[in-house]
Amino acid sequence: MKEESMPTGAAEKLHLHRHATQVFYILRGEATFEIEGQRIKAVSGESLTIRPGEPHRILNESPVELTFILCSAPSTRNDRTDIDEHE
Repeated sequence: MKEESMPTGAAEKLHLHRHATQVFYILRGEATFEIEGQRIKAVSGESLTIRPGEPHRILNESPVELTFILCSAPSTRNDRTDIDEHE
């Protein structure tokens, strides 16, 4: 479990985890998630679960810094596959 922050305009590269389930809990700001082609917004006090194999990324399209807690089980170490969005 770790606390992370994303500045305004930041975006993660689209990727997936073969084994890890991830839970994002939003502390401050508004997150935009892209999960299997769908866009989902989450605000302070909300959480979102990403299951293994689901292509996803998190973006901060809001005007304020985004802060969230991320729990991954098992660890995402050596369990990330980046996806080329232009394929």
